[in-house]
Amino acid sequence: MRAAIRWVRIDWHHFRHLGGMWQTSSVDTTVIEDDEMEYVLVVRHKDSVAGRQVRLTQYPFVIGRGSKVDLDLDTEKASRRHAEIAHVEGGWVVTDLESRNGTKMNGEPLTDAHTLSVGDVIGIGDFRLEWQAIHPERESILPPTVVLTDP
Repeated sequence: MRAAIRWVRIDWHHFRHLGGMWQTSSVDTTVIEDDEMEYVLVVRHKDSVAGRQVRLTQYPFVIGRGSKVDLDLDTEKASRRHAEIAHVEGGWVVTDLESRNGTKMNGEPLTDAHTLSVGDVIGIGDFRLEWQAIHPERESILPPTVVLTDP
């Protein structure tokens, strides 16, 4: 099963209600295959709404504390090599690297490798890392209402 992301843009200027039905004159639908997608982690500290985008530049992508990781989280609650994201057949997985304080996946303890889906949140110490897809042509994060399909 191959994953694809369906990108839908509606031209809201032409969106109107006619006779009990919504109608639009402009809809842009693009199907983007998984191997064409780029992914980022949106990194937020604690309860902060603001975050920064971190592109995954290599795999495995190691998250932890210090200079020998791909993403350095400045907190004593993170182990030096805390977790990693790897590309495997069928998708992307996150694994805890036997960290001292553990890793959470969508608020629950991560005990085994977890296949990532757009919108998943990895918790490490005071940080929340949200897995997001980047539209390859528009360089923007796909909306949270992305639909995964099996083409």
